[in-house]
Amino acid sequence: TLLKDGRIQHDYRFVDNSGRVLWVRDDLRLLPASASGLTEALGAWLDITAQKQSEQIQQARISTLDGLASGQPLEQILNSVAQNIENIRPDLRVSILLRDSRLDQLNTVAAPSIPDFFSAAIDGQKPGIGCGSCGSAAATGEPVLVDDVQTHPYWTDYKQIAERAGLRACWSIPFKNETGEVLGTFAIYHA
Repeated sequence: TLLKDGRIQHDYRFVDNSGRVLWVRDDLRLLPASASGLTEALGAWLDITAQKQSEQIQQARISTLDGLASGQPLEQILNSVAQNIENIRPDLRVSILLRDSRLDQLNTVAAPSIPDFFSAAIDGQKPGIGCGSCGSAAATGEPVLVDDVQTHPYWTDYKQIAERAGLRACWSIPFKNETGEVLGTFAIYHA
């Protein structure tokens, strides 16, 4: 972008080796041409990652509110929420499970980057302590933070499938209605 004062400004998105997204603003000022006819530029890079993430979060909020206001189906809204979070933080994988109180089970409604075989394996899971992070969070009504699914006792039945899916950590947070009943879980997975 050429600014009124003659500066050139451009934002770049970089992904580091760990998959973390970094945003940099390149701010250049062209110097007068030298006697040899060469034009030089003087500039600086500014880390604007926090600003960009804040803008993306605001856009995600607006998108969610627009979906609610327009009467979109809940599944579509939750898929949008999950996808927006993954767009903001590509190193995360998100899943949202809703509790079917009639059958007392958790059903996957959003998991844009979770492999289908993994989603199928946890779909219909009964809430219970020791039933992965989500099943345990739904049973206790408390967040369950597991930093290594290969060694945590809640993941004994899911270790192999988690490894196959490339999942190493899982944080699951239950969400509740006004009376405190668990309606589902919101999970973030890390490789």
